[in-house]
Amino acid sequence: RINTTMRTAYHFQRVIKDDASLREVAVAERERMLQHEAEVELKLRTAEAAKAARGSLIRMVMHDLRSPLLSVANAVAIVQEVEPETRVDNPEVVESLRAMATC
Repeated sequence: RINTTMRTAYHFQRVIKDDASLREVAVAERERMLQHEAEVELKLRTAEAAKAARGSLIRMVMHDLRSPLLSVANAVAIVQEVEPETRVDNPEVVESLRAMATC
């Protein structure tokens, strides 16, 4: 039979060991949580950078395409205004074609 003093000492040592292992578990869990937060932050920043790059690319492409497309649209509008019986060697048509070529 274990006397009360020995039991108390045994119990005390066991509680200390349990506290130490709980502390280790808590520290490990906190490290995992911090690592997870860092990963989430990195993914968020990467997504934001990708979104900004995509927006920049779209703006650049829209600008680069808008100018030539407007010229083509204007040329089509001018050609549609020409009467079907008008000949291509007509001076007005030649002048309009030259003007479109300089755009």
